[in-house]
Parts: sequence; C-alpha cells; structure tokens
Amino acid sequence: MTNCRYIDLSNLESNIFSLEIDSPHLQQIIFYNSKPLPINLVTEEQRLLSKLISLNADNKKVQETHQNKTIELALNINSKAKLVFYLLNPNFNLNLTCNSFSNAKADISFWLHQMNSKTTIQTTQNIVADNTSSNLKIQSVLDEGSDLSFDGLIDVKENVLASSSSWYHHALKLKPKVKVKSKPSLRIKSQKVKVDHGLAITSLSSNTLNYMISRGLDVESAKCLEIVAKFNQFKQFLPTICF
Repeated sequence: MTNCRYIDLSNLESNIFSLEIDSPHLQQIIFYNSKPLPINLVTEEQRLLSKLISLNADNKKVQETHQNKTIELALNINSKAKLVFYLLNPNFNLNLTCNSFSNAKADISFWLHQMNSKTTIQTTQNIVADNTSSNLKIQSVLDEGSDLSFDGLIDVKENVLASSSSWYHHALKLKPKVKVKSKPSLRIKSQKVKVDHGLAITSLSSNTLNYMISRGLDVESAKCLEIVAKFNQFKQFLPTICF
C-alpha cells in the first residue's frame, strides 16, 4: 500500500516547513510549484518534456524572475519514502534537509526546468542511524538565461553501520549561455557505510538535432526526443505517481 501526498511549495504559509515521515506503509510525496500538477510526469516523458521546453517558448516575452524568499524544508524520515520535487522555473530558493533515522529508506528525485531566472538549491542528507539509505538524483533542464546553483552534502554521523547514501546531478543545457554550478560534498564519520556521488553537465547535440529535423521532425519535437534519450536512464529512479 502506498500513501500519496501533494505539497505546493509556492503556497506554504511559512518559509520554514518540517514534515515527519513515519507511516508503516510506503510514503510518496510530490513537492511542486506549478498548477495543475501534470498527471503524466512519469508515464509520458515526451509530453512532459514538451511542456518543459515550451513553458516559455517566446524568449523575448519572458521576464526575469527574481527570488523573494528561501524555503527551509526539513524532512525527518523514519520509514520508506519516495519524494519527487517537480519545479518549473521556481521563484524561490530551497534548502532541503533530509534526516534518515533507523531503517529509513528514502528515494529523492528532482525534476527542474529553468529559464531566465536564478535559483539556488542546497540539499543535506543526514544519516544518523544504522540500516538506512538516502538516495538523491537530480535532473535539470536549463534553458536560455538560466543560472542554477545546486549543492549537496551527505553527512554520515559517527558509528553508523550498514547504511548507504548517494547524490547524482545530471544538468542538460539547452542553450550555450547557461550558468550551472553544482557540487557534491561528503562528511563521513563512519567507515562502515557506502556513499556515492556524481555530476554530469551535457548539452544537446546539434548534429543529432539537425539529423532528426532533416527526417521531418520540427525543432521542438527533435529536442524532446533527444532529451528523452539523454534522461532515459534516470526514469527508473522516478516513482510512479498515483492518483
């Protein structure tokens, strides 16, 4: 049995928000900032990515979005949880802290599309007890005028045993004039844990796009197909959204 919950980050009553996750059943929580939340987030990648790319199709009409707040989000995880962050051009910065306690299993996924805005996201995965796992994977699509800073810290406390944690970020640049800064950091005080981290920043291939366009696809459809291909391996980490 899976319990689903949806949290709109753009309508929180306070910039400081905490959540206890301790249900005996799998908890699935969707954090988002765009209404309506797309139903086909996982099952129809091409439709999702088409929306991401065409969100602000006319670059000349897009106004720069200024951040006016930073959201402090703390999650205390005591059970199994799948967390998805679906962020379309967020007008806020985000500091996320995930505290994993005994036997907690946390899978955290970010989908981020950004255009003509500056966003800073910081994540901290605290491993404070034995037999826990906390895995975080970020997929970001960066369009014209994007300036993204995405840093992550994995902090394993002293004497923790049989636990694991990971942090991966794949940033895809749709335009050459895109700024992206991303850095994983490790603070490990136990030798009997497994920790992984990785970062990849890629761009669309002009040769591949030109080939698909020559075969009859329009520019936006060609972009969608290549993004789907580049992100295909990431799909397996996204939980199935239930409605």
